[in-house]
Amino acid sequence: MELVNIKDIEEFYRTGKRADNDALNRLRERAFLILNDPQHPYFRDAVYGEKWRKLLNGLNAFIKNELELKKLPFEQFTFTIESRGGLSNHFDLFIRVHNLTDISFEFKFKSMPQFANYQESHGYIQKSLPEMWYNGPLKDICALYTDLKIPLPDFESYNIGCRQFLNGNSKDSFYKQFRAYDQKTNPIYKKKEVITATGIKKYLLENANTFNIVKLKKKLLEDQTGKVYGIWNPLTASFKRYEIKSEELKPTSVYGVKDNHLYLTTESKDTMLDLYLRWKNTNGICNPMWQISLKSTNKLPKGITFLNNIPHTNSTINIISHS
Repeated sequence: MELVNIKDIEEFYRTGKRADNDALNRLRERAFLILNDPQHPYFRDAVYGEKWRKLLNGLNAFIKNELELKKLPFEQFTFTIESRGGLSNHFDLFIRVHNLTDISFEFKFKSMPQFANYQESHGYIQKSLPEMWYNGPLKDICALYTDLKIPLPDFESYNIGCRQFLNGNSKDSFYKQFRAYDQKTNPIYKKKEVITATGIKKYLLENANTFNIVKLKKKLLEDQTGKVYGIWNPLTASFKRYEIKSEELKPTSVYGVKDNHLYLTTESKDTMLDLYLRWKNTNGICNPMWQISLKSTNKLPKGITFLNNIPHTNSTINIISHS
């Protein structure tokens, strides 16, 4: 476990556009472990102590509200926090309120952009994205670069390698060499972005009709039922409670495609599932993943391509053109 720096508390009070990313959220999740010790010297620090105390008070208020909802005594309680983040777990923090209850706590900073991340290798669509990618968009991406030192491997090797998590410590490979080029000011990178976006949209339009609704429903109900979200507001130093309704976790049919987003109807008349397909770890190269969020049926984007060969079984949804 990495050490928590006293200055890490500042990341709970950022308000800029770059305040919410995976690295910062992992840092925040680690910082919660300081709250296990109310006597920790960080709370008494002259510079940062007040912000640490506000975080502790905010979590205490959240837990108190949770106990009230469960009709449990809330006047006095103690708790222990354990970190549970990572794709192998389905929530960030396990909060044990001693002798009362346990809380599967998912931390969100300012808003809830997505509630689940599932690797594309789970096989929700019959034809995998790497199958389509290898002889199509990937070849176009490689053609942009004249100085690639490590060539594209055969498909079997690629189908394994493209699903890895790359970082600075990863060994040199076909995949890692692209990290040096992935600067957004690089004109080649911008061309790669266009190829990637166009390729994912094409893949979804051609293959989304094979999406396994039943498989995703089972996964969502297993992973998300009973999870409680705490959405931190840096301006008020407080948590807003959110819990996804059971019917929102039950997809019923494929609705349509917009860019690299696939929309599924659910048993809720007010909500759809928004499945955002992306290469999360070096754009167009590594780690294809579904990032799943909820979308109000009243706030769907314009330009959705409806997949009319799929029956829209949720009769409460009015299927109209958004073009």
